[in-house]
Amino acid sequence: MNTIAVCERDDALRDVQVMCGEYGMPIKVELRLESNVRRDRYGSVKGRSAETDEFTIGAMPFTNNPDRRQLDKAGLREYAEAMAYTATQDWIDQGLTYESIDAERTTIIQGDTRYRIVEKNALSQFLDAFLYVVLNLRRL
Repeated sequence: MNTIAVCERDDALRDVQVMCGEYGMPIKVELRLESNVRRDRYGSVKGRSAETDEFTIGAMPFTNNPDRRQLDKAGLREYAEAMAYTATQDWIDQGLTYESIDAERTTIIQGDTRYRIVEKNALSQFLDAFLYVVLNLRRL
């Protein structure tokens, strides 16, 4: 890919990030990393630290009780209680790729409500990158 295409892709990722940050609903992400897990010499989980890495990102839109049409449009199959479109660049800035967003270790907090990730999907491909990460959420 040439330099102009890379610059265009990066600009598109940043534009979506700015739009979600300015106009979206702020959600807090609590992330428990593998480094917070203690393992024995056989690789089994011995314990988990209560510490989490936290950061805030914008979700635009954040939809409570999405209907089937909205879920299908986002490429999600399971019904959940909420759905959030987040900017891929927000995750990249935290050192995470789409593949490394672990639903089992991630908690999403919106207002006073805590959610777990049921399903995720990447949307809006621009060259070799997806601009959005859509999260399908269920209350804890």
